[in-house]
Amino acid sequence: MISPVRSSRFPYLPVHVIIGHPLYPDFQLDIEAYVNTGFDGGLVVPLGLIPDRVRSFGKMKCHLADGSEIEAPFYRGWVSVGAFPPMPAMIMTLLDRALLGLAITNHHRLSFHYGRQVVLEP
Repeated sequence: MISPVRSSRFPYLPVHVIIGHPLYPDFQLDIEAYVNTGFDGGLVVPLGLIPDRVRSFGKMKCHLADGSEIEAPFYRGWVSVGAFPPMPAMIMTLLDRALLGLAITNHHRLSFHYGRQVVLEP
């Protein structure tokens, strides 16, 4: 049984990112991602975090909270939160911080405890 992931760094969760194939990754990193329940995508990582040698799969249009539309490079990869198994995800580069979206968290039970702790359960 997989234990829940708990983070007292509210509202961030630890995330492991694999760009490319999980057995032969092009790039991997560990980050803390801001849990954003208003973002329906997978994961956003800050610009410049993925090396230039790793090729993106193209650009994706995104609608921001203010209603504006932008294009951002995206990568195909795998995302795991804590000790949970990796799941396929679209990973975009945008902004200046990592955002974890509903495409990942909706597969689990997400709880915010009094503004002090985030819990993700299987």
